[in-house]
Amino acid sequence: MIIREPEKTDLLTYCQENDVILTAYRPLDRGMLITSSIKVLEKMAKKYGKTPAQIALNWLISQKNVITISKMNSEKHILDNLGTVGWEMEKSDIELLRREFPGQKDRSEILPLV
Repeated sequence: MIIREPEKTDLLTYCQENDVILTAYRPLDRGMLITSSIKVLEKMAKKYGKTPAQIALNWLISQKNVITISKMNSEKHILDNLGTVGWEMEKSDIELLRREFPGQKDRSEILPLV
């Protein structure tokens, strides 16, 4: 939800138009999305009776040709991730998150390989 490079570079559009799957890597930004108090995410979580992580992951997979890989360290994480599927957000809420999610960046920061 923070790194918007696929949208800004039209990679997402290309994938959608050419039936290519785009995989969201680190979709919860190493847990930052669920440990920070992000008002719009909390508002959506309350509205849908879901966790902020479920809202973030559902937002990603609600987009055509987008899948996600998220880390699961415990049974709680597995159950939380399973709560991501089987329901849909309203299109207006999907767009609200796209427009108003705080701290959006056009590009990811490249980390050096060690």
